[in-house]
Amino acid sequence: MIRSLAGLAFANAAFFAAGAGLVRFYGWRLRSHPGLAYMSGIAAVGVVSTLMLIAGLALRGWQALVLCALLASLGLVKRERTESPDRRRDWRIGLPAGGLLGGYLAVLFVQSVFQPLNSWDAWAKWTMKARAIVLLGGLDTSVFANHAYQPLVLDYPMLIPALEAIDFRFMGRLDNLVIHVQFWLLLVGFLVAAYELLRDRVPQTLLWPALLVVGTAPALAANLTSAYADAPIAFFFGLAAIAAWRWVDAGERRALVAFALMAGAAVATKPEGQPFVVGLFALLVVFGRLRGRSLAPVAAAAGWCLIAIVPWRIWVSDHGIRASTPIGKAFDPSYLSDRFHRVWPSVRSLVTKSFDGDWLAILPLVLALVVIVLVWRRTSTGALFAAGALAIVFLSLLWGYWVQRPGLNYLLSSSGSRTVTTLVVAAGVFLPIVGAELLRARRGPPPSP
Repeated sequence: MIRSLAGLAFANAAFFAAGAGLVRFYGWRLRSHPGLAYMSGIAAVGVVSTLMLIAGLALRGWQALVLCALLASLGLVKRERTESPDRRRDWRIGLPAGGLLGGYLAVLFVQSVFQPLNSWDAWAKWTMKARAIVLLGGLDTSVFANHAYQPLVLDYPMLIPALEAIDFRFMGRLDNLVIHVQFWLLLVGFLVAAYELLRDRVPQTLLWPALLVVGTAPALAANLTSAYADAPIAFFFGLAAIAAWRWVDAGERRALVAFALMAGAAVATKPEGQPFVVGLFALLVVFGRLRGRSLAPVAAAAGWCLIAIVPWRIWVSDHGIRASTPIGKAFDPSYLSDRFHRVWPSVRSLVTKSFDGDWLAILPLVLALVVIVLVWRRTSTGALFAAGALAIVFLSLLWGYWVQRPGLNYLLSSSGSRTVTTLVVAAGVFLPIVGAELLRARRGPPPSP
């Protein structure tokens, strides 16, 4: 176990080094953004590793190290910008909230170390693919293009199996216990990166409680220790949404680069990441036009997201793998009308699961704040952007249940509690943003000179 933990730590140190180069390259200070560096490294390495698998590589340890070294070297190309010191920290809130969150994460770490791989999808789908990559030397078509394995959703993107395969390479063994620590590290990286992206935009009195309630939600811990991809895609999408809001609110080009990295990772993690990100791009275009911003950087970000998923979709199509979601019929009026009876049960399940007590009332609280802010101040950018992002996730999940082939009762019973993870986590990261909008609405507009 010690050897496995050391190997996992080394692999994630390489991911961090890769992200450190990226963070410096697009203008953030590394010292003040270690969480963003780690998540950027995970996102970039995950996407490029998928491309390496498609190219026929086996993701051996030296190949992963070369990739991370190349990304890290980008930090030498461009100097990080000078940032004014952050004077808004309030340790009266940060110390107790951070202490509680740190203690909880320590307990969750111990659980992750000894957590057996006993969840069905992790054993038969996600980690199974990582094991196959290691044992068979890459995307062996006897498994990854074999119709006998079709029930194991062979069309799903490969970011999580690729990262797990790199972990296994550095562990030197297929450790089905310690691999859960990778998901714990993603949670820590997400919380730290969310703090770094929001600390200069919202009051600390709102930010720390929001991170505490999101990080300690029992439902999130259950999803995390299952080693499914639902928590990772929630983290990537949540950070992408925050970065997109920063660009809309302040016009930061570097925030748009962070958005591109996280959005690319989201589409390369699960199929639902694709409608999530398409909707987020639509929001960027609408709000960007309203703010009079140039959309050329948005087009560049869209190009990276296409690179993250199109080669995989081509590989899947070339090998005759049937898609789990019939996208070709998703816009067929007759197909949709024949399955319209699936809509209301899906809506009811999504609402019930996302309002469950194990999510600590995150979503209803955010929705209530959005309504109050919009009633009080109809032109609130933060509230409108949050409402749009949450609507995109909800409608995408509903669309998925509507068009997918398996029976609805099976889908809702097997995945209903997991699929809402992105919806609730995204609501959690917008909680301090909308709360700050409410505080500004209460104070009223600044006095005119």
